[in-house]
Amino acid sequence: MNYVSKYPGSLGEIFQGKMKDRDLLLSFPCDIYTEVTLKEEKRKDLDNNNNKCYEFLKAALKIWGYERFYEDFIIDIKSDIPRGKGFASSTADICALYNSLLKCFNKSFSEEELIKLAVAIEPTDSIIFKKATLFQYKDGKFSLELGNYMEFYVMVYEGKRLINTIDFNKTSIGDLAKLDYLEKDLMEAFNKKSIRKLAKVSTDSIVLNEGRLHYSILNDVIKICEDTKGLGIIGGHSGDILGIIYEDEEGLKKGLDLNIKIIDYRCYGIKTLDSIDRYRKKG
Repeated sequence: MNYVSKYPGSLGEIFQGKMKDRDLLLSFPCDIYTEVTLKEEKRKDLDNNNNKCYEFLKAALKIWGYERFYEDFIIDIKSDIPRGKGFASSTADICALYNSLLKCFNKSFSEEELIKLAVAIEPTDSIIFKKATLFQYKDGKFSLELGNYMEFYVMVYEGKRLINTIDFNKTSIGDLAKLDYLEKDLMEAFNKKSIRKLAKVSTDSIVLNEGRLHYSILNDVIKICEDTKGLGIIGGHSGDILGIIYEDEEGLKKGLDLNIKIIDYRCYGIKTLDSIDRYRKKG
């Protein structure tokens, strides 16, 4: 039997930095997806492209007492999420696989269980949470729910550079920027449901962390943002994407219609999601 689940990726991070001496991030789900099929089928060889998912499978089966069934499953992934660019492709795969496993073994969704399993494999994106959450992404020991996700539109510039999240976080890339001063703006953004405030946070976050991951196109994107009346910018803190935030689809369309190109970067539009309820197993 096959168990199929779908899950969205994210678009970089709204926030990534140090706050109260914790390394935290906040991201929103967006309308690009992975689809994971868990097949009850004897496996001959391990698919090296899906190593993280097989590692997750083994860990989940072990804590449930089903480790003996590890070689009785094949994982098939069909994903529209770019890999190694900052779209949380691995976190999305793991979340979709978790939902498929829950269906297979008729288990209930546990956010605590998912966090424990996911962070043991790699630094994990906060789209694992039902609501927008500041998350200590390396060890999962701290999380703070901020409110509902919000819908907005982004003109994305996606580059060719590929970054392995695990390797990137192991290297001596320097500390995250101390961004305690953004706490007030972040809380206000959710209290007032303000995309403009959210865009200020994401802009400062990517600009002030530029010493960890350099974007040669940063100034170009900031200029395009100003010229197209964007609210701010957003980017991948371990990837190769920068984007311009617009409050509505009309703003995005106007930006795209100007057809402003950057060499070696692909430009297109994405929308964030205000809910991920439909992508989490009920019960």
